[in-house]
Amino acid sequence: MTEPLSDEYIWSEIEKLRYTYGLNSVIRYSLKRKEPFQTQSVAEHVTNMIFLAYYFRDLEDPRNELDFEKVIKLIMMHDMGEIETGDIVTVAKTESHEILEKEAIKLVKQKSPGFVANEVESLYEEFTDPKTKEGKYAKAIDKFEGQIFWVDKEGVEMLNHVHRTMGLQMKVTHSVHLGKVFKMLDAYNFSVMIRFL
Repeated sequence: MTEPLSDEYIWSEIEKLRYTYGLNSVIRYSLKRKEPFQTQSVAEHVTNMIFLAYYFRDLEDPRNELDFEKVIKLIMMHDMGEIETGDIVTVAKTESHEILEKEAIKLVKQKSPGFVANEVESLYEEFTDPKTKEGKYAKAIDKFEGQIFWVDKEGVEMLNHVHRTMGLQMKVTHSVHLGKVFKMLDAYNFSVMIRFL
């Protein structure tokens, strides 16, 4: 992009992206969630990442140099280990958790159909330590996706609840995490996503 995006434009686009997150609250078969706070399954996180990957595609990759099929595969497979481990909040994740998740990927490989089993380990590795432009893009989208929850009251209430449950101070952890996200986006040269933070 040659000219900077205005703040007004960015906020209007964030609102449109948040609208697509509305799918997270539509439970199939007319059922309802019973949690007092907005929740998000890992599958919803993956779906949101796919929306964001498409949204930022032309903004961050105007020459269409990314292998977008690979980006989508990386997004689909990056959290497959959580079938076995459950989700661990980024701010609480330790090296032990990362080792458990890597081991869980081996179980996922054993228990999954061929199209998952054939690529889940290599895609997980590429995602966790990205060296390719596709890996970096998928990782950036993953870190960006969580920031969308800070835009509305329900998202902030859910995040505050999670932090209280873990005994963490939300303002401190968010500030530290946001700094890491910003640094990563800058290192990967995703200047448009930085403007949206």
